[in-house]
Amino acid sequence: MKYINYILPVTTLIISFIFDIEVVTIFLAMYVIYLYFTDVRIIKRIKSKFLILFFIVLLFFYPLTGSKGEIALPLGFTYDLSLLYSSIKMCLRALLLMLFFNQLILNVESLNLKKIGNMIGFNNYDEILKISEELLPTVKNKISILIEEIKNGMINLKSPTNLIANFLANLLKTNDINNK
Repeated sequence: MKYINYILPVTTLIISFIFDIEVVTIFLAMYVIYLYFTDVRIIKRIKSKFLILFFIVLLFFYPLTGSKGEIALPLGFTYDLSLLYSSIKMCLRALLLMLFFNQLILNVESLNLKKIGNMIGFNNYDEILKISEELLPTVKNKISILIEEIKNGMINLKSPTNLIANFLANLLKTNDINNK
């Protein structure tokens, strides 16, 4: 079972170079469904602004550079459908690679951190990791609020220890953390 995490994406990547978009889309959809039921964290990590920008450039601007120009657009631009087809395949491959490398990164991080946690004495490392991932948005929100307060001059930076202590106290007062 542990090798399926590596065999499935490599097989789908090889299929993406051999078959048409329809077959690749089916295999990619099956891979995403598999990831959804095995580890949702992998899918959540692909919400990157840069990846979305990459897809937009590939799908909208790359076909404008073609010389065939099957569709005429205003201002003398033409849209090449064969380049659109190839850019869709490139987007699917990029998505597949992002999912695969996210899976590798999470597996390596989890294995190394689990070993370190066991050496320190954390026997329930998986539960600790799950709770910390659930609390990460709350902590990020509190840090962004703190940064805004520092920028607006609402907080005195002369005593960093008081700043850290007040931040941790306010963080622990939130309901999200107390309910975990």
